[in-house]
Amino acid sequence: MKPLKEQYNKLFKNAKTINEHTMLTGMVTQKRLTKEDNPAAYNEGPELSNEDYTYFADQLDEFNQQAEELHQEIGSPIEMAAEESMYAPRYEMQEKQLSRYFQTIFKSIENCKKFLIKQGRISDS
Repeated sequence: MKPLKEQYNKLFKNAKTINEHTMLTGMVTQKRLTKEDNPAAYNEGPELSNEDYTYFADQLDEFNQQAEELHQEIGSPIEMAAEESMYAPRYEMQEKQLSRYFQTIFKSIENCKKFLIKQGRISDS
C-alpha cells in the first residue's frame, strides 16, 4: 500500500500547497471555484420580463390565500373538538402546532414576495 501522502498528492493537483497549509494550520481549506474553473455553473439563464415577475407575485398571493383557506379548513374541526372534548388541552396543543406550521408557510410566501420586490420588478402592493 502506498503511503498516505502519495495517495493524497495523487488525488489533489495542488497537493503541495494544501499539504503545507495543513501542516502549518492543521486545517484543510477548499479553493473557491471561479467562472474559469467551472464555466457551466455560471451560465446565465434567460432574462425574465416584468410580466413574469408580476405573474409569480400573483401566484404567490393566490397560494397564500389557498393556504389560509386550508388552515381554516383543517383548524376548524380541531377547534370544535377542543370545545366539545374532555381532551381539550391535547386539541389546543394540536391547534397551536398547526398554526405554527401555517405561520411558517405564510412567512415563506412573504419572503418570496419580498425577493421579487427586491429584484425591482414589481411594486410593493
